[in-house]
Amino acid sequence: MFVRHSSCKWLALRFAGMWIRRACAIALILVGGVWFFQGVGVIEGSFMTGEALWAVIGVVCVGAGIALLTIRPTRV
Repeated sequence: MFVRHSSCKWLALRFAGMWIRRACAIALILVGGVWFFQGVGVIEGSFMTGEALWAVIGVVCVGAGIALLTIRPTRV
């Protein structure tokens, strides 16, 4: 019984971790997209509008979000 319970707990934690990872990835992609478009001047009304630095930060965030979605973590 104990082994079965601990394996179920491990699976539940792994499943929760997978969804947390996906949520973080989607948030990075969305925020990075907004920052990119503010940096290139498409979205106006912010101190970030027209600043190339925010376009670069946005691209890095989108890249990190895509990496989180596509690269599977290794088990240690």
